[in-house]
Amino acid sequence: STVFEDELYVGGRFGAVGNQITRFIARWDGKAWQDVGGGVTTSVTSMVNSDEGLFVGGGFTFAGESLARRVALWDGSTWSALGDGLNNRVEAMAWDQGVLYVGGRFNQASGVAANKIASWDGANWAALDSGMDSNVLALAAQDGVIYAGGEFSQAGSQTANFIAAWNGIEWSALGDGLNGPVYAISAFGGDLIVGGDFSSAGGVPVSNIARWDGT
Repeated sequence: STVFEDELYVGGRFGAVGNQITRFIARWDGKAWQDVGGGVTTSVTSMVNSDEGLFVGGGFTFAGESLARRVALWDGSTWSALGDGLNNRVEAMAWDQGVLYVGGRFNQASGVAANKIASWDGANWAALDSGMDSNVLALAAQDGVIYAGGEFSQAGSQTANFIAAWNGIEWSALGDGLNGPVYAISAFGGDLIVGGDFSSAGGVPVSNIARWDGT
């Protein structure tokens, strides 16, 4: 869920909210649930607010009447595609400095080879180096750095156990990483909070949640 133009947007695997028929996405206008441009054709997994509008990702191939493979832009009244989209499911998105970052289970973005993660600059898709060796399930942006978490053990040419950082040029590991998959990442108070199915973070015993302080 996220807030866009002062309204709450929710996405998931539903066909109705309250007494309003919707397709996998709905908005709350403060009084009632409303449809969002006819919705999308299957589940919504992620949304992110931006300067351009609301980006929505998932497993769908249409948004409203627009062909939009796994990702689409809602401007408050109309859906639009992002090039030819992705060739498999989107699981996470982040917006930073005018660029959309998308992670998931795909290996192509509008025909460009992009292993599990890609960026959209408003006109074109691009790979982030050689990407990951397995699925990206969470993304967060902080201070110009994109953090990715998921099921991978390699990011670009770097060994990166389930979490990695992209500085716009190259990937780097966050210490020794984790010993299990990451499902959620959030920037908080200058730190990074990570959740998933792990019991060790950089060799420190933890229970499915950990904090990275940048050192």
